[in-house]
Amino acid sequence: MIFKDLEKIDIIDLSILDKLKKIETREEILAAAWCIDYIVPLSSPKPHKWINVFYEKLVKEKESETKRILKEIGEKKLSQPMIKGLQKPSMLTLESEKQVVKDTEKQLSKWKKHLSEKQVKDILNVVSLFNLDFYSEDIEPDYNFFK
Repeated sequence: MIFKDLEKIDIIDLSILDKLKKIETREEILAAAWCIDYIVPLSSPKPHKWINVFYEKLVKEKESETKRILKEIGEKKLSQPMIKGLQKPSMLTLESEKQVVKDTEKQLSKWKKHLSEKQVKDILNVVSLFNLDFYSEDIEPDYNFFK
């Protein structure tokens, strides 16, 4: 069923569908699901009715990125409660992870400790099928991909 729905999305090259039928690992399946979720908004021409927000940029540049988002939606000021909220981990963050969250490099590179080189390669191969090559083995995406 999902393949019939994918055939309806103009920006998806139909040759991708044959390749997707051959993916097997959990990581490949999750990468394909991510690509399917994001290919339409990420490939849409500007102007958008939305704002692209990169998780990585928000983690590294909390205040300036939040100001950019607020400006895009017509808000003029970053309030004190917002600033305080940006400085503390989410209530859902595990106690053992709170120190990692305070170190942005550790937080953004955490996946490197949990994935093998093969898993990373498999994920990036799937992402590449969809031409969403702004992600690589680097901890941050290529932000210029969208300029």
